[in-house]
Amino acid sequence: MSKKFVARGRHTVLPIIGDTAFELRIGRMTSLIFFSDEDGESELLIESSITLLRGTHERVLEGSLFGDKWNPRALGPLLEVIGHTVTDALAEHEGLLSISFSNELVMVVAPTPGYEGWHFHYPRQGHSLRETVKPIGMIGAGSWLA
Repeated sequence: MSKKFVARGRHTVLPIIGDTAFELRIGRMTSLIFFSDEDGESELLIESSITLLRGTHERVLEGSLFGDKWNPRALGPLLEVIGHTVTDALAEHEGLLSISFSNELVMVVAPTPGYEGWHFHYPRQGHSLRETVKPIGMIGAGSWLA
């Protein structure tokens, strides 16, 4: 089976529901790696602020912003998603990305005017379990998906 995007009204469901968040990479860009026994690895690159929600509690992490606000130490709370399964993953038509996890944490990445706030791609470069996988990708930018 190969991953594919599915529409939910005007929005798009990312094909990571049921996958596990298993790696957080912090460098010039922040990336979250998702794994599926059946399909291998997908990668989400984040270049915008990240909001973590649980119930009524909200925490904004700006450490993933490139430039003066880049601060990898501020991204520590994002480690809480590692090892948890994705229960929903929706890219809204306007570019907002929302991923829900089995530990009731919701990660939201807002689009950023003028450039891409996030990039999703499958398979992760060099990490496909299968030889013949159709690559897919999506970019969330200010007011649109691509």
